[in-house]
Amino acid sequence: MSEIDIEKLLNESCEFKQDEPLLEEAAAHTVEAVWSGINFEGMQPRRLQNIYKEYGNKLKNAAYTNTYSEFITNLTEALGVESLPKIQNRLISSIEEELVKRKLQNDFLEYIVENYRTLVIKFRAKKDSVEDEKQCKPV
Repeated sequence: MSEIDIEKLLNESCEFKQDEPLLEEAAAHTVEAVWSGINFEGMQPRRLQNIYKEYGNKLKNAAYTNTYSEFITNLTEALGVESLPKIQNRLISSIEEELVKRKLQNDFLEYIVENYRTLVIKFRAKKDSVEDEKQCKPV
């Protein structure tokens, strides 16, 4: 490889690192938004036991596409999400708009594939801490 090629690769790598906080935030909000549309009523107990693992796997599989909107469609279909709350739809639309504007759709999808486990673990930890706080409040 010539010096120019190495320099180009380093620059591309640095650009990705600069966008990583945005990608992480977009991914975290997306994970939370889609989760809010899952209908847990009537779900088999065995499936509920493994729901986080299932969610992570479907998150990763849905990311093997070309655009954010295709990713959302794949993910919601895989999870049986019929509709999302209005506020979550707006959030997803604004995330998509920002990713398209900054030309980061492919970077976002790569980020999901590489970090799906971490995203689900962080989401679960956040969700569990909120539930713990609710249980600890005096009546």
